[in-house]
Amino acid sequence: MFEPQSELSSDLEWMMESGQVGSDVLAETLVQEYAGQFYRSARLLLWNEASARKALEQALGAALASLYGYRREVGVKVWLYRFLIIECRKSRRESAHDLPVEWAVVERQKRILRELAVLVYAAGLEIRDAAKVAGITELKAERLLKKLRLNLLLESKYIHLVQVGDVEAGENKPLKEADIDRRLKEISYTLTAGWPYETFSSQEIVNAVEAEATHQGGRKRGFMRFQELLWVGVVIVLAGVLIWGSGWLMEGDAAD
Repeated sequence: MFEPQSELSSDLEWMMESGQVGSDVLAETLVQEYAGQFYRSARLLLWNEASARKALEQALGAALASLYGYRREVGVKVWLYRFLIIECRKSRRESAHDLPVEWAVVERQKRILRELAVLVYAAGLEIRDAAKVAGITELKAERLLKKLRLNLLLESKYIHLVQVGDVEAGENKPLKEADIDRRLKEISYTLTAGWPYETFSSQEIVNAVEAEATHQGGRKRGFMRFQELLWVGVVIVLAGVLIWGSGWLMEGDAAD
C-alpha cells in the first residue's frame, strides 16, 4: 500500500539533480514517494481505477525520461505533478455518480477548475504551486477557486455539517465560505480513503515506470536525432547558398 510523504525527501531531489543514481533506484524512489498521491489525484480526475493507474505510470515514466529538464527553482512536486495533469488530460473519463453534493459541484466545473480543486484539496498543494502545475497565474487560480466557493454557496445553501462537528445532530445551517476549503479537503479524503492501492504491488509499478521511461526516452532521442539532422541540413543549405553567392560575385568582378 502506498503512503505519500508529507514532505519531499532531500535525497530524491539530490538523485534527480546529481545524475549519479541508476534509473532503477530512482524509479523505485519516485514510486514510493508519489504513487499513492498520484493514484488518488488521478482517480478523482478520471473516476476509473485502470485509467488512474495508467496515468501515474505514464506520468512517473515521462518524468524519469525527462530528468534533464528538471530545474530546482520549479520544485520537484510541482514538476512531477505537471506530468500527471498532462496524462490525465489525455485520459479524461466520465464523472462518477452519487457524489457528495459539494464534490458534485466540483465535477460540473470546467476542466481547469476541476484540476485546481484536486491539486489543492486532494494533493495538498498551495494555490501558487497548483497554478504552476495547471499552467496559469496564481491570481487566476485564486479567482477560479473563489468562483468554485461561490458556486457551492449558491447550489448548496443548506449542507449537513454534523460530520465536521459544526452543528448538533439533526440540524442544518447555511454553508459559509470559510467552511468550504476545510469541507472539500475532508470530502476528498473520504472519497479516496477506501481506494485499494494494495491491488497492485510496488514492484509492478516500478517495472511499469521503468518501461514507460525507456519508451519515452526512445521517442525523445528519436526526436532529438531528427532535430540534429534538420540542423545539419539547414547548415548545408546555407553553406551552399554562401558558396554559390561568392562564386556569382567573383564572376561579376571578372566580367568587369
